[in-house]
Amino acid sequence: MNLAAAATPPASAGFFAEWRRREPVFFAAALAHAALIPVALGLMAVDGRNYLDLDIWVKPLKFLVSLAVWFGFLAWAAGWLPRGATASRWWRPFTLVMVFNAALEMIWIGGAAAAGVGSHFNSSSPLWAFGFTMAAFSAVILLGSSLVYGAALARGGAPGMDPVFRLSAALGFLVSVPLTLVAAFTLGGNGGHFVGGPATDANGLWLMGWARGGGDLRVAHFFALHAMHALPLIGWFAARTLPAGAARPAIWAVAGAWIWLTGFTYFQALEGRPFLPFL
Repeated sequence: MNLAAAATPPASAGFFAEWRRREPVFFAAALAHAALIPVALGLMAVDGRNYLDLDIWVKPLKFLVSLAVWFGFLAWAAGWLPRGATASRWWRPFTLVMVFNAALEMIWIGGAAAAGVGSHFNSSSPLWAFGFTMAAFSAVILLGSSLVYGAALARGGAPGMDPVFRLSAALGFLVSVPLTLVAAFTLGGNGGHFVGGPATDANGLWLMGWARGGGDLRVAHFFALHAMHALPLIGWFAARTLPAGAARPAIWAVAGAWIWLTGFTYFQALEGRPFLPFL
């Protein structure tokens, strides 16, 4: 047996150690939400209740997945920030506020599922209406993390960070915030995500669950929110495959195209038309 090889940790161990090192609080939050995903799946298996014609535990499951990805991404992206950003005195309170608000979101969403009622847009009682208002406030605070990252990256990235990649990451965070706020406030003003179609989540678009019988404001919300993930990924590839003089204009063009796509799906939903109606 090769004792030296046995003592060498696998590459995956080094990757996860680096991930945790970049931002341990966000990394732990990502793991905590991921660990609860099997719990939600188990509840789906044993609890036959539905809401809007869909298993009542689907929404908690979606939010667990979303928040696991959210915090995992923030943990990794902390390594892109300028030197000293995560060592400043405001950084640890900032991370704890984000995690606390995410916990409030999940307690509210999970509690509503356990009670057999909807969480979002539930005004059936003053208590649930207040809960929805507070959850919306928490969501805005969570979105504020994007502004913190985007502003920090706009001033400068980690030492040696490729400038094209830094631009794409900064744009991803900064573009995502206003687009998501517009979609979210429209959802709130509409009283739900359905526009001009039956209020049912049954037979939605595969995987995403978006409505097929009318408009669905969640489509624009999805593209708005995930600009912060898509643009850095595209920027990473652009920085490695395009000439330096072409990469920067390409990132600006992609950012403009992403804004257009989000706007297109937003107005498409407001007109009561489903996204990708041929599917």
